Parts: sequence; C-alpha cells; structure tokens
Amino acid sequence: MLPVDRYYEWQVTPDSKQPYFLSLEGTILSLTCLCELWSDPGKDSDDPTRWLWTATVLTTTATDAGGEIHDRSPLVLPDDMVDDWLDPKLTDAESVRKLIGSIAPPVLNPYPVSKAVNDVRNNGPDLLAPVHS
Repeated sequence: MLPVDRYYEWQVTPDSKQPYFLSLEGTILSLTCLCELWSDPGKDSDDPTRWLWTATVLTTTATDAGGEIHDRSPLVLPDDMVDDWLDPKLTDAESVRKLIGSIAPPVLNPYPVSKAVNDVRNNGPDLLAPVHS
C-alpha cells in the first residue's frame, strides 16, 4: 500500500496535455501497489546504498470524474480493506482478484492546475492552485 494525499493526472487535449490535481479533501488515499526490496548487483555487497525499494502502483478503469481526464486511475483501497490488502497470507491469485474486484471506486475531486507541474524543478503550494482552462 502506498499512502498519498493527492496525485496528478494529465488529460490529452488537441494541442497539449492539461494536468489535473485529484484528491479527496483531507483524506489519505491508500493506493494498491506491489513493493519489492532488491539489491543492485552493480554495487558492492557492503555498500549500504545497494538496497532499493521499488513499487508498482496498480491501476484500474477510471469510472468517476477522473475518467473524463484519463481512462485509468490508481486502484484506491478503502480504509476498511487496508488490513486485508496487507495480509501476508493473501497469496492466492483468485483471492487477490476477488479482493480487487470488491473495491468500490472513490469519488475524487479533480481540477485543472498549472502546467508548471510538468517540470520537476518546480515545487511549492502554488502547484495546487486551480487554473481555468
């Protein structure tokens, strides 16, 4: 599980891509993901930076207002399903499919933001401000 309080998604327009900010006001979103800890074979075995965490966020078809922005969205776990997702005994593929299939889509609140979010050098609260497209 990957906790986030918001994320960005981009809508393709005829002349560019418009970024949107998506959140549930005041709520932490629990994104389903697969995580792995692995060692970088290119580094010495005694190098403490050899160990890396990687994560892949699972996505699903976007069915709420986010679906008008992009055809997929992160698979968001409701609070009452987090323990089920993190259960180390959940290893059977059919049980995982059943759990994923029972997740109701969240109702996110998207709004357009500045294209300044497209540059990683930009940072600050102004990147969350709505813009009129």
